[in-house]
Amino acid sequence: MEELTILDAVLAVGLGVALASACGLRVFLPLLVVGIGQRLGLPFAGYAPDWMSSYPALMLFGAAAIAEVLAYYVPWLGNALDTVATPLAVSAGALIAAGVTSDLDPAVQWTAGIVGGGGAAVTQVGTTAVRAASTAVTGGLTNFIVSTLEWVTSVLFVIAALIFMPLAIALLVIATVLIIRKVRRVREQGGTLGFFTNRRRSTERTEPHLGR
Repeated sequence: MEELTILDAVLAVGLGVALASACGLRVFLPLLVVGIGQRLGLPFAGYAPDWMSSYPALMLFGAAAIAEVLAYYVPWLGNALDTVATPLAVSAGALIAAGVTSDLDPAVQWTAGIVGGGGAAVTQVGTTAVRAASTAVTGGLTNFIVSTLEWVTSVLFVIAALIFMPLAIALLVIATVLIIRKVRRVREQGGTLGFFTNRRRSTERTEPHLGR
C-alpha cells in the first residue's frame, strides 16, 4: 500500500467530515454523488472506498435518494421522516467519514467517523428546526422551497468537496450561519408576534374606558 503523506491524511479527514455534514441535509444523496464522482474520476473522489462506486451500491443509493427527496415534498411525510432521519444521518455520516479515511491509522479513521457523525447530526438537527419552523409559520406552504434548497445544497456541497475542498468548507460555514440566522429570525418573529398580540389585547381592554 502506498504510504500516505501528512497532506493526504489532512485532505482525507477534511473530505470525510465535509461529506458527512452533507448527510445531514439528505442521507443518501451524498453517498450517491460520491459513487458517481468516483466513476467520473473527480479529484478527491479517490479517497472514498471502491465499493461506493459499484453498480449495486449506485442502484441502492439512487433508489433511496430519489425516495428520500420526493418524500420531503410531502409536509406530513417529511416531518415523520425527521424522526428517523437523524440516526440515519449520523450513521451515514460516520460511514462516509470512516470510509474516505480507511487508509489512515484506525484511531484517526474512527475519530473521523465519530466527528463526521456528529457533523451530520448538527446539520440534520438544524434543517429539522428550519423545516418545523417553516411548517409552523406558513402551514407548510414554504416546505417545497426549503426541501428543494436542502437537496440542491447537499448535491452542490458534495460536488464542491470532491473538486475543491476549501470551497466545500466555505459552503459548510455559510450554510451553518444561514441555518442559525434562520432559526433566530423565526424565534424573533414569534416573540414579536406575541408582543403585538399582548399589546392588541391590552389596547382592546382600554378602548371602552377611552370611549366613556
